Amino acid sequence: MKKIFVLLSLLCVMVMPFAVSCDTTKNNDPTDTPVYKSMEKLGESPDIISVEKLPLNENIKKISAYTVIFKSGELNIAAEFILPSDYKKSKNSYPVLIYLPDANPSADTLASNIVTEDIIVVRLYRRGMGGSEGTFDYAGEDLADAQKLLKICDTLSFMRNSKIFVAGAADSSITVLRLTAEDTDKRIAGCAVSNPVSDLKAFMDSRSEITILFETYIGKSYEEAPEEYEMRSAVHFYEKLDRPILIQHYIGTTADGVDINSMFPIEQSTSLYELLKDTNKRCYYYNIDVSKQRFMMEEYQNLIRFINQND
Repeated sequence: MKKIFVLLSLLCVMVMPFAVSCDTTKNNDPTDTPVYKSMEKLGESPDIISVEKLPLNENIKKISAYTVIFKSGELNIAAEFILPSDYKKSKNSYPVLIYLPDANPSADTLASNIVTEDIIVVRLYRRGMGGSEGTFDYAGEDLADAQKLLKICDTLSFMRNSKIFVAGAADSSITVLRLTAEDTDKRIAGCAVSNPVSDLKAFMDSRSEITILFETYIGKSYEEAPEEYEMRSAVHFYEKLDRPILIQHYIGTTADGVDINSMFPIEQSTSLYELLKDTNKRCYYYNIDVSKQRFMMEEYQNLIRFINQND
């Protein structure tokens, strides 16, 4: 009996360290963010509805694209992830651009003009467009979609150490500027806006025909809720834009005779730049002449240079 007791004691001593070591490998912290090592694996996330390979033009080489549908609140929101094909194997983390263009450049356009420069593009479709549900309300409730996408990027192992930039044009710039201002974790490394709306009330005053559009989406007039318009106006929170910022503005007359300033008043850009230039030494401003044949290429090149300077 004594021998059996000794044997049992020795067995316990041998087993206990193993049991303890096994337990310490478990991660029981519910706040830990899961990590996915590929776009296909991202589909396992409970926040993701679907991940589908997106075909690109056959002339575009060494780039992969995916359409991702994710859950934001009660809505399904669409985004495109366009990446260098070696994104999983690359020893260096590619910079990431979360892009909210005003127009609708194709995945092919973004791939050939930006991703070829070793930049991952995550193109967010605003509510009501490109497979995203709901109605766009200019950085109101839909601001949460961009914030959710920012968190999704951090669940991807190949983006966790990347610098993330955000960019948008025209009315989408409202979301970009507010997203950056409210990024208290400083996850965003810099932002870029083209033809921005930086003072919504002044923008409506300059183009009275669109006043009813903003009032419809926001739900109230400026007189009824000035705070709703001010929170969408970077001139009222410019001091929070403390990271590198690129402002680009179209000037001149288009090939079909449209005075671009009638659509995008230059004061929206210059007023924001004047507020920022003394406090933010990494604020850059460029005018782009739309009469030039390749003016869009100039905008992309400025954006790429801005990302490379601050990566």
